Amino acid sequence: MTTGLPNALPPYESQAFNSVQSKIFKWYERIIAGIILILVYLNIPEYTYAVINQAILPKYFYFLMCALMAPVAFFKIDQLLRYLISPYSLLILLLISINFISLIDANKDTVELVLTRNQLLLLSIMLGFFFSSISTGSFKSIFPFLLVINLACVVTNFIAPGLMYPLRTPGAVIGRAAGTFINPTQISEVLLITCLFAIPVVSRPYRIILTLSTGIGVALTFTRGSFVIGFLLFILLCATRKMPRLALVFPTLLLLFLPVLVANFNDYLLSREDLIFNVDDLLSRLDFFQTYVVNDVSALERFEVMNAALNLFFQNPLLGAGVGYTTLWPYRVGPHNQLLVLAAEYGVSGILLWLLLAVMLWKGRYFKDRAFQHMACFIFIGLS
Repeated sequence: MTTGLPNALPPYESQAFNSVQSKIFKWYERIIAGIILILVYLNIPEYTYAVINQAILPKYFYFLMCALMAPVAFFKIDQLLRYLISPYSLLILLLISINFISLIDANKDTVELVLTRNQLLLLSIMLGFFFSSISTGSFKSIFPFLLVINLACVVTNFIAPGLMYPLRTPGAVIGRAAGTFINPTQISEVLLITCLFAIPVVSRPYRIILTLSTGIGVALTFTRGSFVIGFLLFILLCATRKMPRLALVFPTLLLLFLPVLVANFNDYLLSREDLIFNVDDLLSRLDFFQTYVVNDVSALERFEVMNAALNLFFQNPLLGAGVGYTTLWPYRVGPHNQLLVLAAEYGVSGILLWLLLAVMLWKGRYFKDRAFQHMACFIFIGLS
């Protein structure tokens, strides 16, 4: 039975048209993935708000990300629905539910904080779906470039403080390079994570160069914890043969000549007149690698807030002190430890959430090589 209406396209032309559509859509996914990774790994939303124009709020960039990912979600609605019942999505949705429950009798500041957190948690689900629905081959090659850009920003920031952002920018520390992240601790963590993503993409000879460059970048942030984690990561990469065993000579030389390197770097810092207002803090951080003692103001402050977070957990281990408490509490800074934050604010459930995230990372399937996946879990635990 015929309808009397001609076919829109002959079969072979229809297949060709669908093939073109598929290629265009894949290119769209690739471009959007690149845009999102650049925005996130170069901290463009926060940097724009803090340095360029405070009228441009970070959330505008997050809304843009969602808008760009929306067509993918629309055409892959079945995958989206399956992702919403994945372990990660269910865990995040549970956390969002707990956050909403905490709004009962909450003050205005807490309400605003919780709503912002929930928006970011929803964004993480959207990002998780988007990147899990496309081939890693379509975006993984961007990580070496992101690493090089961040390293260049860090070195520039160290050589010329105040060039990339005013020295009075909230979160900035004179002498501690941070690039576009402004916060030196954050950029040190991002460098390590980006390095891990970049290493499988490049050939073995270049892996040593990337890793050593990352170590230098982390050192310029003067973040002791990240430097130790980076050092151990280098050892793991060599031990699992992801880099030539010959590369072990570099950490060996570092340990042998560490006193000389620290002494020379101390002299260099003292010669920098532009660092004079914070040189004592920088020197005390370097001194840690010789004495293994932390007695600078920053470390003592961190121990104080860590003890405060532990006390909050022990006072109410079941429910915690409440969502957002460690952000709005009387101390100048937070605990600098994600596990402690979750324990202090959510109690035992917060610790379980953290453990589940670690297990998901351990069992994740982003890397084809399981060793890299386990290293990602190691970085998560170490930097938490």
